[in-house]
Amino acid sequence: EILHRDLKPANFLIDRSKDIVKIADFGLARPIDVPLENYTIKGGSLCYKAPERLLGSGRYSTPVDVWAVACTFAEMDLATVVGGLEPDGVDLLRRMLCLDPSKRLTAREALRHEYFKDFQSLD
Repeated sequence: EILHRDLKPANFLIDRSKDIVKIADFGLARPIDVPLENYTIKGGSLCYKAPERLLGSGRYSTPVDVWAVACTFAEMDLATVVGGLEPDGVDLLRRMLCLDPSKRLTAREALRHEYFKDFQSLD
């Protein structure tokens, strides 16, 4: 597993004709299993940083990437659909943007959320 640490709209490469999304720019990425005491709080894009990174915590994990994806998802939705998300989308964002990282959805849980029921499995 990889901790990207800089997920934002510019780092998602989307091929709409094939329904493919690829992630780019792994310059700040780190393997999850590397036993580091603390990660740097520097780097990454301010608008997509999770609260724990903004508040200076050097101990963080994949919830910071879930936060960034949720911010990106919200930005994409707000740019294309005036009036906002359907209730399932609102619930997904609420659970991905939970301030407590231990209660935030994991990426796998987010992909299994009811919001994505009409998409093919990504497992």
